[in-house]
Amino acid sequence: MIKRVLSRIIRKNKKVEPFLVVNQEINEFYNLNKEPSEDKECLLKYKNIHNFDNINEKHFVDMPAAKPNVIFPLPKVGVTNRKHKIKIKDIFDQQKIIEVEADIKIFFDLPPDQRGLHMSRIEKAMQQFQELGLNLKHYATNLLKYAAELQNRNSGKIEIEFYYEKLVNKNSSGRPAHELLKVIFQAELMGSNNLIYKLGLSVPFMNACPCPQRWAIRDFYHKLKRLNFDDKEIYRLASFINFGTHTNLGEATVIIENSQDNITYVDLYSILDESVLITRELLSGKDEFEFIKEALIKEQFCEDAAREIVKNIVKNLYNKLDPKSFIEILVEVNESIHFHNLKVEIKDSFGNIIKNLKINA
Repeated sequence: MIKRVLSRIIRKNKKVEPFLVVNQEINEFYNLNKEPSEDKECLLKYKNIHNFDNINEKHFVDMPAAKPNVIFPLPKVGVTNRKHKIKIKDIFDQQKIIEVEADIKIFFDLPPDQRGLHMSRIEKAMQQFQELGLNLKHYATNLLKYAAELQNRNSGKIEIEFYYEKLVNKNSSGRPAHELLKVIFQAELMGSNNLIYKLGLSVPFMNACPCPQRWAIRDFYHKLKRLNFDDKEIYRLASFINFGTHTNLGEATVIIENSQDNITYVDLYSILDESVLITRELLSGKDEFEFIKEALIKEQFCEDAAREIVKNIVKNLYNKLDPKSFIEILVEVNESIHFHNLKVEIKDSFGNIIKNLKINA
């Protein structure tokens, strides 16, 4: 804006004293010679400032505590996408302290007569617990309670996610490999001490579509049939062949309400590891072959993966989980030869999941 005014002035008044021209033109442009009360576009009026009687008082600068122009309650207001390095106990080994870069979200309700949250107070709360090396549950719940206290609220929500690199020994070559897991923790504060916890874990996985495999088997059968092989011979030969198909990269997520505080990330990992083929790094050529071979043998739709997760949740947690506990299962596959992705969502209580589960032997 200032640059445009100055360039206009200089072009218009090349032979006049520059300083005098600039000063005069700026005064005219911004109406600086008028009294604020005479100017209908006075910016301070929009800010509801009519004088400076209270300029040194706290409420003059405490805008979040001010009364908004529109009186209306906001049910969920907060901080998202806050990357924050924290020290916590290892989710798979509580004897170890690890540092992770977490993505933190914190939400509160806002009463109708309060203009905004005090964001600096959320930052203060986050710094309070950053270096303490608590387990993830204690870190998250202490942070949420303290932030709620600073905001003068008795309810709120916190969501924490971070990536965890897990060392595994699954390769036939004996070479160790790494799996990249996404750890999820959610807590909701309802009243001074009423807390609901949810543990979650996401894993990348590979699936192999069964459809092209069946077409390949049919093609193989008819070719050998034309060569006068009988069905018994064809079946014996086909049993040695890994018929090809397209493979896809997907993500499987399980989030479980942990009201009895007896579910661990070890439990969640076991469920996902038994349900899908988790991708891993540091594979030799032979390891890659074995990995793809396992995917081809396992053959899974996205829907199959979701149902396997359901089965293994019931099998592994039947005696641990309250029937009222809420469970969320998300499986999404990036289809390699299609334009679309495929996604399955299951959101239900543990009791209803048990009720609806039947195993087709």
